[in-house]
Amino acid sequence: SMFSAIALLSLSNSALAQGEFVPISQVLTETSPRPYECGDYDRTTDTCTSLGTMKISEGVLINDSSFEVGPAPVVRFKSTSRHQIKSGWACSNQKEMKLTAESGGSQSDRRAAMKFVRKDLANMGKVCAGYFRVSKTEYEVRFYTYSGQQIPGHTTKVTFFSHPVDLRP
Repeated sequence: SMFSAIALLSLSNSALAQGEFVPISQVLTETSPRPYECGDYDRTTDTCTSLGTMKISEGVLINDSSFEVGPAPVVRFKSTSRHQIKSGWACSNQKEMKLTAESGGSQSDRRAAMKFVRKDLANMGKVCAGYFRVSKTEYEVRFYTYSGQQIPGHTTKVTFFSHPVDLRP
């Protein structure tokens, strides 16, 4: 099931109203002085729900990221995902993400949190992520299935920083 040209066209057209689509390689170029990608930045607490860096190596986008799962005990994860770049979208099977529960809680807490995260990723399955411009340093990342259906509840606003920002669950 290829991410079809028709799906891409309809995505690009429907998405234009809410901000221009920015191909992932262009996002990396635009944000090179600010390599830290912060999910759902909160100004009040100066925190993110995820913090990661991206690079393209031999045509593959590699994303290294940290995030926390809460409420209590809070477990911190490290993840690495590899994405194929298709027409400026970053596409991958979320099940193949490398995940490590780094810290927080007991071993059983970490196991339970891992199960929860794995289930969410398995439910998402094969997806393509597209970046849409919000401002000079901010983009909205939207996730779609390979057949072109938007995945609800996973849209994330990302802000790029020159320095790491603290995480919150």
